[in-house]
Amino acid sequence: RRRGWGSAMASLSTASSAPFPAGAAVLRPVIVHGRRRIRAGQQEEFKQDFVAYAEAVHEGSPGVRACCAFPDPGDPLVYWHVLWSRTAAAFSDGSLRPQPATERLAAHYASTPEDPDALDVYGGWSEATVEIARQMPSVRHRFHACLAGFIKADGAGEAGPPMFGFTKRCVFAGRLDALASSFQAVCDQWRAKIPGILCAAVTRSDGDPPDTVHDIRIFANKAAYAAHTNKDDAELTAAMDVWFGNYDRSVPFTGELYTEGAPIMDVSSTMEGKPIRPDFTIFGFGGEFLGRVPDFTGLEAGGGSDGGD
Repeated sequence: RRRGWGSAMASLSTASSAPFPAGAAVLRPVIVHGRRRIRAGQQEEFKQDFVAYAEAVHEGSPGVRACCAFPDPGDPLVYWHVLWSRTAAAFSDGSLRPQPATERLAAHYASTPEDPDALDVYGGWSEATVEIARQMPSVRHRFHACLAGFIKADGAGEAGPPMFGFTKRCVFAGRLDALASSFQAVCDQWRAKIPGILCAAVTRSDGDPPDTVHDIRIFANKAAYAAHTNKDDAELTAAMDVWFGNYDRSVPFTGELYTEGAPIMDVSSTMEGKPIRPDFTIFGFGGEFLGRVPDFTGLEAGGGSDGGD
């Protein structure tokens, strides 16, 4: 039987710790992101059933603050999925597979064991998570280790709507360790100075090319996004300059950005004198977007990459 978004997400298990490299951050929230294909002729049914599924998930699991899908601008049979859960508990307690909503939704996905879809899993997963995912042949999970950064388990008390970014970036050969240490120095300042940065992490999965990292960002709102490159902060600017110097900017940054209304944004390099050629797709919380607008308000502070905020 083909398995869908609901069954793919719901099969992840509680993770108290992840097998991250020595010195890497241990992250509690779990973030899942990826591209799913819909069976031809079932787009309208998929839309209706995804909305019903997302509502059931939110009602049954208050710690899930994002469960949404966005239509691909170039392919009507593709939707990009984003899920954020405060802890891994929701993946094992059944609240991510409410019935009958999960069964109805699963029927609309086109992936098969011979031609699986892929989902990237970041944050608080464990080896038990991996074992469960192996039982889902129609969805390939790419589990990521965190090289540097943090994921907060609350919304920093700031109103949204939030902004999500999932990008891939090329690092100069032999500079991965330097990239990780310099990015952690930036993240330490971001975390101390800009509460509305809810996630900033660089990660890798086993299948990534040797000089590629994933850069994951979540901002509580546009104000936090604007503040993260404060040119008036000499200390922050200097740290960012060192960090950015590890990227091979001859290779475009690629990825997906999710924000309010999908406005026209300047997604070129925010580092002065360091041009890049980004190739981002920007999705908005509106139009054909499916699910609730992600909302991190109302979460009590506490938890994160180093044990608390």
